[in-house]
Amino acid sequence: MYVTLPPNTAAKQLDVKLGIKSMHIKLKTKPDEPILMGEWFNKIHTDEALWSIERDGGKAILQITFEKHEGQNWWNCVLKGDIEIDTQKVEPENSKLSDLDGETRQTVEKMMYD
Repeated sequence: MYVTLPPNTAAKQLDVKLGIKSMHIKLKTKPDEPILMGEWFNKIHTDEALWSIERDGGKAILQITFEKHEGQNWWNCVLKGDIEIDTQKVEPENSKLSDLDGETRQTVEKMMYD
Protein backbone atom coordinates (compact mmCIF):
# COMPACT_ATOMS: atom_id res chain seq x y z
CA MET A 1 0.00 0.00 0.00
CA TYR A 2 1.36 3.45 -0.91
CA VAL A 3 0.28 6.75 0.68
CA THR A 4 1.45 10.16 -0.54
CA LEU A 5 2.76 12.28 2.33
CA PRO A 6 3.34 16.03 2.55
CA PRO A 7 6.66 16.94 0.84
CA ASN A 8 9.84 16.29 2.86
CA THR A 9 8.03 14.39 5.64
CA ALA A 10 10.44 12.46 7.86
CA ALA A 11 9.67 9.21 9.67
CA LYS A 12 10.10 10.81 13.10
CA GLN A 13 7.28 13.26 12.25
CA LEU A 14 4.75 10.45 11.77
CA ASP A 15 2.38 8.61 14.08
CA VAL A 16 1.60 5.34 12.26
CA LYS A 17 -0.66 2.73 13.88
CA LEU A 18 -1.26 -0.52 12.03
CA GLY A 19 -3.76 -2.47 14.13
CA ILE A 20 -5.47 -5.79 13.50
CA LYS A 21 -8.73 -4.17 12.36
CA SER A 22 -7.85 -0.52 11.76
CA MET A 23 -5.03 1.89 10.97
CA HIS A 24 -4.11 5.56 11.01
CA ILE A 25 -1.37 7.80 9.67
CA LYS A 26 -0.98 11.21 11.31
CA LEU A 27 1.59 13.95 11.58
CA LYS A 28 2.57 14.31 15.24
CA THR A 29 2.15 18.08 14.88
CA LYS A 30 -1.45 17.65 13.62
CA PRO A 31 -2.93 14.68 15.52
CA ASP A 32 -6.51 15.82 14.84
CA GLU A 33 -5.98 15.85 11.05
CA PRO A 34 -5.14 12.29 9.96
CA ILE A 35 -3.47 11.81 6.60
CA LEU A 36 -5.32 8.49 6.33
CA MET A 37 -7.34 6.41 8.74
CA GLY A 38 -9.90 3.65 8.53
CA GLU A 39 -10.78 0.02 9.04
CA TRP A 40 -9.01 -2.68 7.05
CA PHE A 41 -11.28 -4.61 4.70
CA ASN A 42 -10.33 -7.66 6.76
CA LYS A 43 -7.92 -8.41 9.62
CA ILE A 44 -4.12 -8.23 9.21
CA HIS A 45 -1.19 -9.69 11.15
CA THR A 46 0.22 -6.70 13.03
CA ASP A 47 3.51 -8.40 13.86
CA GLU A 48 4.18 -8.73 10.11
CA ALA A 49 3.27 -5.09 9.26
CA LEU A 50 6.08 -2.74 8.24
CA TRP A 51 6.27 0.78 6.87
CA SER A 52 8.96 2.94 5.34
CA ILE A 53 9.27 6.22 3.49
CA GLU A 54 10.39 6.33 -0.12
CA ARG A 55 11.63 9.56 -1.67
CA ASP A 56 11.21 10.73 -5.23
CA GLY A 57 12.76 14.17 -5.40
CA GLY A 58 10.85 16.24 -2.83
CA LYS A 59 7.93 13.79 -2.78
CA ALA A 60 7.56 11.48 0.21
CA ILE A 61 5.62 8.25 -0.15
CA LEU A 62 4.78 5.95 2.75
CA GLN A 63 5.00 2.29 1.77
CA ILE A 64 3.05 -0.09 4.02
CA THR A 65 3.60 -3.82 3.77
CA PHE A 66 1.33 -6.19 5.67
CA GLU A 67 0.17 -9.79 5.69
CA LYS A 68 -3.52 -10.61 5.49
CA HIS A 69 -4.85 -12.59 8.45
CA GLU A 70 -6.77 -14.98 6.19
CA GLY A 71 -3.99 -15.77 3.74
CA GLN A 72 -3.88 -15.20 0.02
CA ASN A 73 -7.40 -14.07 -0.75
CA TRP A 74 -8.57 -11.08 -2.77
CA TRP A 75 -9.91 -8.01 -0.98
CA ASN A 76 -12.49 -5.78 -2.68
CA CYS A 77 -10.62 -2.76 -1.28
CA VAL A 78 -7.88 -2.04 1.27
CA LEU A 79 -9.90 0.11 3.66
CA LYS A 80 -13.64 -0.13 4.19
CA GLY A 81 -15.37 2.70 2.34
CA ASP A 82 -12.76 2.79 -0.47
CA ILE A 83 -13.88 2.26 -4.05
CA GLU A 84 -14.34 -1.48 -4.45
CA ILE A 85 -13.06 -3.55 -7.33
CA ASP A 86 -14.75 -6.59 -8.86
CA THR A 87 -12.39 -9.35 -7.74
CA GLN A 88 -13.97 -11.75 -10.25
CA LYS A 89 -12.37 -9.70 -13.06
CA VAL A 90 -8.86 -9.77 -11.59
CA GLU A 91 -6.46 -11.93 -13.57
CA PRO A 92 -3.52 -12.94 -11.40
CA GLU A 93 -0.07 -13.10 -12.94
CA ASN A 94 1.29 -16.52 -13.79
CA SER A 95 3.81 -17.67 -11.24
CA LYS A 96 6.24 -20.54 -10.88
CA LEU A 97 5.89 -23.11 -8.12
CA SER A 98 9.34 -22.08 -6.92
CA ASP A 99 8.00 -18.53 -6.30
CA LEU A 100 5.47 -19.79 -3.73
CA ASP A 101 6.01 -20.25 -0.01
CA GLY A 102 6.25 -23.86 1.20
CA GLU A 103 2.68 -24.21 2.48
CA THR A 104 1.11 -22.69 -0.64
CA ARG A 105 3.35 -24.77 -2.88
CA GLN A 106 2.24 -27.98 -1.13
CA THR A 107 -1.42 -27.01 -1.56
CA VAL A 108 -0.97 -26.25 -5.26
CA GLU A 109 0.99 -29.46 -5.87
CA LYS A 110 -1.75 -31.48 -4.12
CA MET A 111 -4.43 -29.76 -6.26
CA MET A 112 -2.42 -30.55 -9.41
CA TYR A 113 -1.99 -34.19 -8.36
CA ASP A 114 -5.68 -34.62 -7.48
